[in-house]
Amino acid sequence: MSNNLLDVLTEIFSTYNYSVRAKKKGFDLFAEKPNNNVAIRVLDSPSTDDVRAFADAVAGDGGAKGLIVSMAFLTEELKKAAKQKEI
Repeated sequence: MSNNLLDVLTEIFSTYNYSVRAKKKGFDLFAEKPNNNVAIRVLDSPSTDDVRAFADAVAGDGGAKGLIVSMAFLTEELKKAAKQKEI
């Protein structure tokens, strides 16, 4: 995982008035603003197991949305798993 990418994500969410924290409950970043929280995970090569585990972690966080960020090619199977889990 690239610290530069985490810095870019922090800057993007901060621009939209999110308060961004690092490392909350297994997430790489957690962006918060009233009624709209986003759990963010940066993965080099995500798998469907990664998507499912992340979705379970997000579901346990009380209504946050999940966002996986990767520079890798995402297979159709992975995209399907993410869509099914609303990631």
